[in-house]
Amino acid sequence: MIKIGITLIILGLISIFLFDKDITYFLYVHRDSFRAFKSLLKIVSTIGHYNVVFYISSFLILLSIFFKSLRKYVFILSLCLVLSDSAIMLLKFIFGKARPELFLKKGIYGFYFFKSQKDYSSIPSGHTLLNSSIAFSFYLKNKKLGFYLILWSTLVGISRILLFMHYLGDVLVSFGMGCLIAILVVKLEKIYLSSL
Repeated sequence: MIKIGITLIILGLISIFLFDKDITYFLYVHRDSFRAFKSLLKIVSTIGHYNVVFYISSFLILLSIFFKSLRKYVFILSLCLVLSDSAIMLLKFIFGKARPELFLKKGIYGFYFFKSQKDYSSIPSGHTLLNSSIAFSFYLKNKKLGFYLILWSTLVGISRILLFMHYLGDVLVSFGMGCLIAILVVKLEKIYLSSL
């Protein structure tokens, strides 16, 4: 899994420096082709938002009081929320990458380090990083459930690209980071359980 995470980050960086502007411009020119799916893309993006994921996770954690089978996911869910959100806030501020909207409307592209404005928070994709870290963590514990969650987080990432909130490179880097966070989360869980 470490190799997958690193490979995704490298592919994302290649896309950021070589392809993102062209891909985004191409999608923008052909946006009418997927206009019929715009409502669906917005729904997927909304469900993948941190607040919604947090509420769903909190609900599952509460349910684990009554359903023992859910208890094995409580630690990783909690840790994914904390680590992912911390990484998202820190890295968005550090990199200050201009969002696609700035590129499409004003020709502004690239990194503007240590900016806290929303227009300069393209990397990482918070939606993608959070959902993929949970998905990969679950995959390491339950392949079947994790597979479906990886598919879901892929849809979330695609929605962010097609809604022009992030570039392809942002999403690939975020998937890679999600994968690496998942590995860390599962290792921390093992350390925690061995200390009991």
